Amino acid sequence: MALRIPLLFLAGAGLPAWIWDGVRDGLGGGTAVPAGLGDDLRSAAVAAFDLAPEGRFGIVAHGAAGVIAAEMARLDPESVAAIVGIAAVFPRQGRSYLDTVPFPASIAAKRAVKGRGVHPPLAKYDDGLVRATAARLRAETVDVAERVYRDPLERLVLPERRAYVFTTADPVVPPELQRGFARVLDAATDTVGGGHLPMLEQPKQLAGVIERLLA
Repeated sequence: MALRIPLLFLAGAGLPAWIWDGVRDGLGGGTAVPAGLGDDLRSAAVAAFDLAPEGRFGIVAHGAAGVIAAEMARLDPESVAAIVGIAAVFPRQGRSYLDTVPFPASIAAKRAVKGRGVHPPLAKYDDGLVRATAARLRAETVDVAERVYRDPLERLVLPERRAYVFTTADPVVPPELQRGFARVLDAATDTVGGGHLPMLEQPKQLAGVIERLLA
């Protein structure tokens, strides 16, 4: 099928763009952007815009890329027609990704990003993935600049169409945090089973959920 608006798929936390291939096939296309672009939050958003479809488009953002999607909507609200978060992190206005991490995990998280690039916890992603896919992820995932995680959102500007997809057994962004991020978006919601990477674990189901939410 083909959606009414073109979609930009943002990979989170250093992940490569190909994680979206199955979902894009199920939705009839779209442009995928890898994580790790940019030296800070604003430049990461600008780099994603450079690869985005022309005109108005929707953003499907996974995990840490929720912050980048929100920054894109702030920078150019006329271009961002919709945001769909997939187990995605959406801080409140004036807060950063790191500000969303609850105590005491926040202490370890802030130490992990201090002064260097950040590599995601790939061991937590392996459940639900075939061995070859997990190995490819470990080989191709890159570091993300620490300022992407530290920079606060200056202002929360959201499009009229907003949706959030919960994952039920996510060790990276637990369900209770996901519910809070969905409230930040004030979004329509749906759910897919499994862990943090539903686009790899069950791409056809996730494509169907995105299609329903953007219908």
